[in-house]
Amino acid sequence: MTVGQQSLTKLLYGEIKELFVYHIEEVKTILWQMFAIFVCSGVLAYAWYIGWITGNAYDLFNILSIMLPVNEATLFTIPAGFLFGLFGLFVLDDYKRLQGLFLFASGLIGIATIVVFVDALQGYSWFTVETIGTGLLAFVFGMLYGGLIEELRTDGLNVFDEGLERFRSLVFIVGIWAIAEALIDENLIWTAGDVPTVVAGIAIPAKFPGKIIGLEFDPIVSLVAFVVFMGALLWLLELLGKFGDHDLDKSVLILGPDRAGKTWFMGGTAYCLMDQAIQGNQTVDPDPNDPLDDIRSAFAQDDFDNELLEPNEGSEHDFFRFQFRHGLIKRQRVTVKTVDYPGEHLKQIETDIDDAWDTFLDKWDDYEDRKVPTFEELREKDRQNGIDPDQMTSLLSILAMDADTLGLVLPMDEFAEELDDNELPEYLDQSDLESRRQSRAVPRRTNSNETGNGFFEVYKELCDDKDFFFLATMSDTFLQTYSMYEGKFPKTSWDDFREHIWGYVQDLSKRDQFEPGVNLDMERHKYIYPVYFEPDKSNPRTQDGELKPKLDWDDDHYALRGLQYVLERIGR
Repeated sequence: MTVGQQSLTKLLYGEIKELFVYHIEEVKTILWQMFAIFVCSGVLAYAWYIGWITGNAYDLFNILSIMLPVNEATLFTIPAGFLFGLFGLFVLDDYKRLQGLFLFASGLIGIATIVVFVDALQGYSWFTVETIGTGLLAFVFGMLYGGLIEELRTDGLNVFDEGLERFRSLVFIVGIWAIAEALIDENLIWTAGDVPTVVAGIAIPAKFPGKIIGLEFDPIVSLVAFVVFMGALLWLLELLGKFGDHDLDKSVLILGPDRAGKTWFMGGTAYCLMDQAIQGNQTVDPDPNDPLDDIRSAFAQDDFDNELLEPNEGSEHDFFRFQFRHGLIKRQRVTVKTVDYPGEHLKQIETDIDDAWDTFLDKWDDYEDRKVPTFEELREKDRQNGIDPDQMTSLLSILAMDADTLGLVLPMDEFAEELDDNELPEYLDQSDLESRRQSRAVPRRTNSNETGNGFFEVYKELCDDKDFFFLATMSDTFLQTYSMYEGKFPKTSWDDFREHIWGYVQDLSKRDQFEPGVNLDMERHKYIYPVYFEPDKSNPRTQDGELKPKLDWDDDHYALRGLQYVLERIGR
């Protein structure tokens, strides 16, 4: 065995080992689903076959075959091809590709097995060029019906859900028709002459006694067959319905004080997601509005001194949302969302959802529905009416209460507070850092006459019953000061980086009387994941001397380093 073959064997062995060590539950799930799809599809194919070949459907297709230049076998493939085309459209969806392909192949094999088996008994085959060609044409039309027609050319999960329900409805209609044809028009147990057929040790008579609605059949045998066929149909519909489920469906909200890097997060992420299509087992659904699109363009042009990247001083608020979908077999979806707002609103954030909702709705006088509004509904309200700056605190409160996980942006210059001026980047000194800290000073809850790092207390209130992770988007200050303070570059020692952040939060808890909540204990500190922009070494500074983020894609990472790592682990 050559060195290359040994390396390939080692790689394959490692992948298989990882599959069964870390994904054993997913493997068991897909094997069970494959078996169930195979059985259900085969049983329904049998009912479909015997019913449509010898029943009323056959007579209809036989008449059509006389009128059209094709035979009844070719016409039979039209509904089959249409359904498989419709199903194939869902299979091709990125975030369920592996699961869909396995299940699709299982169903196809199940149906083909039954058809080939019956063909062998009948002594002829339907596998002709004409039949296959017609089936493929119907397959294309099935895909068109499934979502490519004009009114469905939109992005979003709702289109998929609607298409899946249409598909399940068609499967139900065709299944019921096939079962009815099989029960009424054909002996369900195929026999030869007067010789009884033995099934599971029970002799089934060749000729069915008794007459119901003028047709001869065995009521007991037909009842059993009906139960089996209907059971297979309902089970198949249930399995198909699970294609719309997510085993993980989490909502993440990004929050941060003044000058922490929220705008950079939104603009940089939008640029990365829209202009540098992420490769791999994830798909993204960026949905920025027009102002955010301008921020994204600033990143695309390397215009990092653009005033759009400065703190938002006005009353306009840019909504940002994208979806991260992943999972080997079980589909997992994380929706990340935030609103670009002046960080001062975080100082007064409310944690009582009822009061916040009442306050927010004062402008619209709408108290009929107190449930937390969707992100899209809030964004639409902003587009139609504009959000009063006085209402922003309530808006953030509502979003925070509705989120499953919070991404907390850390002001990275806080890491430098113990450094001397000669240890800071050349464009910063302690007076600059102090000015930044005072601009976002929050009254400490333990002493209202003092100000300081009180936003950590706000974080504590928000995190008491939620998962969280830290974002470090201001890479210009953080990466240099951390490197100087610890003598390490963070990306070379991820665990040390995480431990450093945890220790820093512990220090703040002592200084600010910040008692860690349920999620801020030593057992859970491993879930603190830092995310930061990578600096661009080739062109490291803006005109103001700040480091530029590196927005080039490569095989190892993308610009907002660590974000995919975080999103893959949220909720696990």
